[in-house]
Amino acid sequence: MKKIFYTILILSILTSANNLSIISQKENTMDWSLQYALSHSKAISAKVSTSRGDLNASSILAPNSELSTALLFLIDSSTPMKKAYKNGIQPTIKKLFLQKNPWDFWALAQFDEKLVLRGDFNQTNINESLKKVEIKGRETELFRFAIDAIKMLKERKESRKFLVLFTDGMAEDQGYVFDDVIKEARQNNITILSFGYKKTSVAIGNLRRLASDTGGRLWIADERTAKLEENSYQEFNQSINSGGEIRFKKSQFNPNEKGEEVVILSIKLENNSSIKTQITIPVEKLIIEEESSSKLWLLLLAVMFLLFLLFFLLKPKKNPPEEPEEETGKKKEVLEPIAYFETVTGSKLYAYKAYSSIGALAENDIVIDGEYISRRHAALEFKDLNFYIIDTNSGNGTKVNYKETKNMMIADGDTISFGEYDVIFKVYEGEENGNV
Repeated sequence: MKKIFYTILILSILTSANNLSIISQKENTMDWSLQYALSHSKAISAKVSTSRGDLNASSILAPNSELSTALLFLIDSSTPMKKAYKNGIQPTIKKLFLQKNPWDFWALAQFDEKLVLRGDFNQTNINESLKKVEIKGRETELFRFAIDAIKMLKERKESRKFLVLFTDGMAEDQGYVFDDVIKEARQNNITILSFGYKKTSVAIGNLRRLASDTGGRLWIADERTAKLEENSYQEFNQSINSGGEIRFKKSQFNPNEKGEEVVILSIKLENNSSIKTQITIPVEKLIIEEESSSKLWLLLLAVMFLLFLLFFLLKPKKNPPEEPEEETGKKKEVLEPIAYFETVTGSKLYAYKAYSSIGALAENDIVIDGEYISRRHAALEFKDLNFYIIDTNSGNGTKVNYKETKNMMIADGDTISFGEYDVIFKVYEGEENGNV
């Protein structure tokens, strides 16, 4: 059966202060399932509906052995964290470990100049792992090693995954920003939970952004004692044991003329408030198979195969016609660009696709290597006979004619600034001296 691909657009409508995040969606021949998490409360029921009414669905609420969890505790082991580790982080992790569910898997690592795993996901004695941690590093590349930790987590098979940070929030990265961490976490359905040990606006801002933008939560310890408020432990337990999974039959889909099905996920919380999230599912081709119809199709295919075989055996044999010789000398089709950027040195950066990515990484369609260029900085889009420049959450921004923009229609001759790198946009109208 041809695989059905879903592109999910999630628009959250929150009726309380809770943070609802979609962890993952899965599908098979008959069913579609959605996993979700809550950072500030606990679900007591869930349902899905469309404009036609409620759908028949089965719901599993966490904690549940069918919703296993992987957590990676990542400890900042730079020298300024020495007191916080001894007085706060060690006792905190020990206390949290006492709340661990038997179906969950916890690992522990430290980072300063490098990331070192001190206890794998199969550990049963957290005390032994904590004894291996060495607090003596000089630098902390928080964003770089958070990304490395996320890459470790994404290999896990558990349905829910959390990165738990214990740090002062001071990042000394040269090549990464928090947007890189957030993007990596979202792509791999990983939630970040942060424990902060330094009360500065920069530190708290870093940790709050990492947590809130991935559906997680932040706790700030007392800077003098490194202790947490007592309710922090309950809130942490609630964060990793909230949410659930809801499943329903795809036979209940009824796509509109655009080939889309819109469902509403409604979560009722223990405080009697609720959260509703609208999910639009573009379905390229909806193939619904009930068990009875599957058997019927198999029977029809078998009959058609037998008829074809009978026809083939009874058909008079003919000599096959001579195959014409393949034509030679055909010109290969050459793909022409649709637009280009002209640099201050006169060189040209060509765009060949309707959506061309721009940035420092070699995998981009247009590669610009510069000090102020993000790895995935921007994109050029050709849509409805117009060109648009789109900033893709770059670190130093994108400007059109020196005006900051996130998404703007551009014209031939406009000056585009990627960070501090200026180019002139040109619509391609052919080359005088041959092909590009």
